[in-house]
Amino acid sequence: MAAGFHRLGRRSTGGEADLSGKRSLIRSGTTVDQMVRAIGDRIVTGVLRPGEKLDEVSLAARFEVSRTPVREALGQLSAMGLVERRPNRGAIVAVVTQEHLASMFESDARAVIRYFEERFG
Repeated sequence: MAAGFHRLGRRSTGGEADLSGKRSLIRSGTTVDQMVRAIGDRIVTGVLRPGEKLDEVSLAARFEVSRTPVREALGQLSAMGLVERRPNRGAIVAVVTQEHLASMFESDARAVIRYFEERFG
């Protein structure tokens, strides 16, 4: 391995290595987008159950980000209907019906089709 590079191909700034073993996100898109995908995936797959409390501090620590992107992601997930935000009580995983999930995927599919039609028309 070339000097100054870690196994992942990132340039080191002085030989320090992250040996903490904490879970990290694959970096693509903004941190908020990453959090929306990460939390949303866990809701849709059932890892996070309906009614489960979504604690900003715990989520931020788990993904090694500040609370701000977690808070913004929870807001976006609330707009999608995957999270319920309760004033002064935090956020919980919403009860999501199969019909709601199907409509979300249909909307996404329509957006992808429109994108390709406009781009490659």
